[in-house]
Amino acid sequence: AGSVGRAIVEVSNNMIDFTSDGVEFEYYQSMMVSKVTPLFAAVTGGATVTLSGQPFTARKTTPFCRFGSDVTAAQYTGNTCTLYLGGVCDQWSATEISCPTPKQDAGAVEVEFSLDGGMNYLKSGFILIYRDLDTVDSLSPSRGPERGGTSVTVSGLSFVDLPDTAVCKFGAIIEPVVAFLNS
Repeated sequence: AGSVGRAIVEVSNNMIDFTSDGVEFEYYQSMMVSKVTPLFAAVTGGATVTLSGQPFTARKTTPFCRFGSDVTAAQYTGNTCTLYLGGVCDQWSATEISCPTPKQDAGAVEVEFSLDGGMNYLKSGFILIYRDLDTVDSLSPSRGPERGGTSVTVSGLSFVDLPDTAVCKFGAIIEPVVAFLNS
């Protein structure tokens, strides 16, 4: 084990004569994911999943996410430059990694991430649930006054009772779901 930073790696067959090629290995801080949002995604893919945690030491290599066996290129967000070389940011600290979801069959997949261009993957400790798309069949009532305040019952399929994240969108207005009714 080493300390965070870069180390030159050289090789010897006799412990006396070492190569002098100057190839670098980089030790980075152990990464820990504290939150993955959302925890559900549509089977059609295309959603953005965000992994949040302690600052990820970002390099010039593209980060990747792996959902089960499917890999997607990701991007760092919440960046702060931590090392300038020649006036150009060479290393930064990112608080999030954003990953587009690939198409998947319905079910649970493990979420993993790579900061070294897809060579090695680290477990996030989180599972993403792929679900069939929600469908809306009807609204009751289907009309209400412009001032708002009308309680609307939405009937359909595949809704999940997640009171902290479930919302209804009326045009551009987003309202939280008040209650889930099962019938």
